[in-house]
Amino acid sequence: MNPSVHYKRWYEKNKHLILAKKKEERLNNLEEKRKYGREQYIKHREKILAKLRTDEHRKKAAVYSRKYRKAKSEERIKNKVVIDPEVKIKKWKDNQLNSFLLRKYKINLIDFRHLSNLQDGKCKCCGRIPKRRLVVDHCHKTGKIRGLLCHQCNASLGLIGDSICGVKKLLVYLESI
Repeated sequence: MNPSVHYKRWYEKNKHLILAKKKEERLNNLEEKRKYGREQYIKHREKILAKLRTDEHRKKAAVYSRKYRKAKSEERIKNKVVIDPEVKIKKWKDNQLNSFLLRKYKINLIDFRHLSNLQDGKCKCCGRIPKRRLVVDHCHKTGKIRGLLCHQCNASLGLIGDSICGVKKLLVYLESI
């Protein structure tokens, strides 16, 4: 049998081991190569900088740069996925709302939508479906979420001060009229 045929078979059989070993050697020698490269740069610094300063080198670099940018631009255009602007805006708004809910109430958008579905999209206080989205009602002392309210009910509750006493006084006032 020809030795080269035997070697080819052996190489194909052990290719993954050989490549893994070469990669390990490259990684182990990486610091040494960097050190050697730095030493060579320091040793030949003036020659390297003089070459970089020539007009010929600048022109070659500019041509290469233009070709590279054009190729990358064409590649991006070819691989670009067209996203509907409305979908993009909705996704952005959802991300903004999710971020706000996590920061302020420690719930995510999924929990918010689950609460909204439990209330059938209606305000927990007045029972109406709001024109704008529902807002989170929470206890300012404990941080516990009580439910989702429309903007009017949430503002009214905030002005009363979350106190039962204030609600009773308001009720007495409305009944007296």
